[in-house]
Amino acid sequence: MWEEYNKPKKENRFLIRFYTKERLDQFLNSGRIWFPRADTFGDKMECVGINDLKNTTVNLKNLESRKQRHLISCWHNSTKESIAMWDTSFKRKEDQRVYALRFQYQELIDYVTKSDIDFGTKNNIVKRHYGRVVYKNLIGSRELDQNRMRRVAFRKESAFRYEQEFRFVFQSDSVFQERGYSLFIGDPSELNYEILVNPLLEHDDYNKCLIDLRSNIVGRVKHKDSTLVKWLKPSQW
Repeated sequence: MWEEYNKPKKENRFLIRFYTKERLDQFLNSGRIWFPRADTFGDKMECVGINDLKNTTVNLKNLESRKQRHLISCWHNSTKESIAMWDTSFKRKEDQRVYALRFQYQELIDYVTKSDIDFGTKNNIVKRHYGRVVYKNLIGSRELDQNRMRRVAFRKESAFRYEQEFRFVFQSDSVFQERGYSLFIGDPSELNYEILVNPLLEHDDYNKCLIDLRSNIVGRVKHKDSTLVKWLKPSQW
């Protein structure tokens, strides 16, 4: 049973997930979204607790174990598209965010919460939550106790507020054995969503991504121009 956590006062219209070409191909071929284990994230303070921060030294072993008991699918929750949400600053070109899946807010929630993953007998107690991330000023704060939350996977440092992040979370009483799991949400040709191409890409890269997307029978139907295309005109210069 899925439970909503930190329900927003006002729901933004879309839930958006950014993809490399490889990840998008995997979704279009399978209809599955990826839930990585939290210890695979780049943010070292992922799932940190207030008690961790109150100690002079963070118990990294305990924090790592906590991360390994969380699977998190992260989405951008917004109504209007912005340049800031597209990030092209990756060391390797193949890691660039070249595509985005854009779902209607409630529709994606329905797709996910009507689906499930069989974790077998090694994870007997698995809680399922979804909702907006809460951003708290934890760096140097003298009032850490005021920032306590029941679900550590839904709290991040306020410096990340621009992300407007929304999460689907599996939380287990024991470590998840795999570094990530995929959740089947439906036939990608029948689900309601749109695929956007990153409008900040260089001219040749943008046009190549368009050609690749349109060569896929599902991608061709689901493609929709970014609202920034009219201004940036990436296919022209």
